[in-house]
Amino acid sequence: MKNLNLTLILLFLAVISFAQNVPSYVPSNGLVGWWPFNGNANDESGNGLNFTNNQVSFSTDRNGISNAAASFDGTSSYFRTDTVSDLKPNSFTISCWFNRTTQGNPSTILALSPPTWQWSTPYKIFFGDFTGNIILDSRMWTPTNEWQDINSNSIGNQLNTWHNAIMTYDSATQIQKFYVNDTLIGSRQSQLDYTYPLEGFYIGATRESLSGALSDFFNGKIDDIGIWNRVLDSTELVTLYTGVTNTAIVQNKLEEVIQIFPNPTYDHITIDAGNLNTMSGYSIRIVNALGQQMFQSAINQQQFYLDLSSWTGNGIYYVNIINPQGVTIDTRKIVLQ
Repeated sequence: MKNLNLTLILLFLAVISFAQNVPSYVPSNGLVGWWPFNGNANDESGNGLNFTNNQVSFSTDRNGISNAAASFDGTSSYFRTDTVSDLKPNSFTISCWFNRTTQGNPSTILALSPPTWQWSTPYKIFFGDFTGNIILDSRMWTPTNEWQDINSNSIGNQLNTWHNAIMTYDSATQIQKFYVNDTLIGSRQSQLDYTYPLEGFYIGATRESLSGALSDFFNGKIDDIGIWNRVLDSTELVTLYTGVTNTAIVQNKLEEVIQIFPNPTYDHITIDAGNLNTMSGYSIRIVNALGQQMFQSAINQQQFYLDLSSWTGNGIYYVNIINPQGVTIDTRKIVLQ
C-alpha cells in the first residue's frame, strides 16, 4: 500500500510539473520533448532531454518577454544533446519558432544526425537553409542516400520576424508534410531508415558530412521547439501556431462561414464574411507568392468584390484571416489563372 501511495504521489507531482512548465496549448499526448528556452536549455516535458549550452545567450521571445528565447551568434553558439534514443519514433511532429537576423549563408535551425554523418549514413532531419536563398528547408536523409526535401521558397522571407515551422512524418503512409506559419507548403513521400542510431540533436548548427566539424551556424533567435511521437492533427497544429487553445474552434467556424469564390478565377473574386456580427475586429489580407501585400481591409462589410485584372502574374495568392489580436488564424489559397 505504501508503494502504491508513493506511486500515486509521484504521478500527481509529475502532472503538476507538466502543467507548470508546458503551456496549455501544447499537446501533451505523445510529447517527447519541449524546449521553451526560458533562460536555460532544459526540456520541460519531464523527459529529461536537456541540451548542453555552447555559448548561446537568451533574449526576448515573439511576445516581447525577456530571457525567453535562445539567441545564436551565427559563428560558434549552439545547443546539443546526446540523449536522443527517444527521438526516433516511427511517426513524428517537430515544431519550432525562428527569427533570422541575417540571410545569405547556409544556416541550421535544428538537425538530428547519425553517428558519423557520412553520405552512406541515412536518417537525418533538418530545418534550415542550405542555399542562402531558400528561407526554410525541411529535409530528411533516406536509405537511398539522397535528400528528400520541401522548401518554403519565398514564404516567410522577412528578416527579424518570427515564423513557425512544423514538419510531420507518418510512417504508415511515409508522407512528410511541411508547414510554415500554419500554411501547408508541400508534402512528399519520404522513407526514413532507422537502422543507424542518432549521434546528436543540434540546435543552431549541424555537422559537416565528412570532417564531422560543426558548420552552418544560425544567426538569430529560436524558441519553443517541440517533438511528438505522432502526427498532430490540424486542430493541434493551429493551436501551436496561435498559442490559443480555442482558436481551432474559431478557425473551423471561419472555414464554414467565410466563402471565397470563384476559385480558381480569371479576373475577380468575391469574399463573403458570412455572419458579419461575429467578425468584429477581424481583418483580411491577401499576399502573393513573394509575400507582397495585394489587399488588406477590416472585415466591415458583408462582401468584398476584388477586381484582379491589374494583379501582376497568374499563380497562387494567399488570403489571411486575422483575429483582433493580430494573429493569422486561417489561410486560404486562391488560384489566378
